[in-house]
Amino acid sequence: LTVCCQSLEDAARQIRDNVSEKYSRSRRCATSDTIPQRDYVLDFSKYKSSASEFFHDPRRWFQLTSNNAFLELLLQIPLAVMETTSDSRRVIDVQLKTHCHSVINTASDMIIMELAEYISKAENATAAADFDLAKSEALKPETMQNFAGQAYKKLTRLWPEIKKCFDLYIGVKETEEILLQPIKKKIIDVSSFTVYIFLLLKTVTLGFLY
Repeated sequence: LTVCCQSLEDAARQIRDNVSEKYSRSRRCATSDTIPQRDYVLDFSKYKSSASEFFHDPRRWFQLTSNNAFLELLLQIPLAVMETTSDSRRVIDVQLKTHCHSVINTASDMIIMELAEYISKAENATAAADFDLAKSEALKPETMQNFAGQAYKKLTRLWPEIKKCFDLYIGVKETEEILLQPIKKKIIDVSSFTVYIFLLLKTVTLGFLY
């Protein structure tokens, strides 16, 4: 199983594009679904039961049949198959979760990475004790409008492509929506924070004028 997971990692690195992540995730989904929920364990309870019967009925010690107590004790197999959640399934689930988070971050960064970085810098700048809006070239309305406009253009252009890729490599609407929801949330959160920074700068500007 470890070798199987590693082969998917190697294939993803060799392909070196966004498709590789979707391929790796889809193969992990398939592997996770096909792993049987069974585990093999040593069960010595049979030996305990046979030993108890061995001393309980001495007459069976010398029977020349399959009911011989010595034979029964020697032929007990301590291997049992149990229906349980195995470590193999957890290994796949952990890797699947990691790659899903990676896809979510990659897809959202394709649209809002530059805007998010700009907003983060703007937030840090406005929080500084010596902040002076008049001296800040980066916080001019034109600059913010430029970053917001770029994000909007990327959203209208890339969102249909992202959904198309999800449909191609996943093909299950419910699963696609589960992955698309956090991407939407990240985009909405950054957009909402952009409005907040804009209003904050507007307040600072009005205070400066008065």
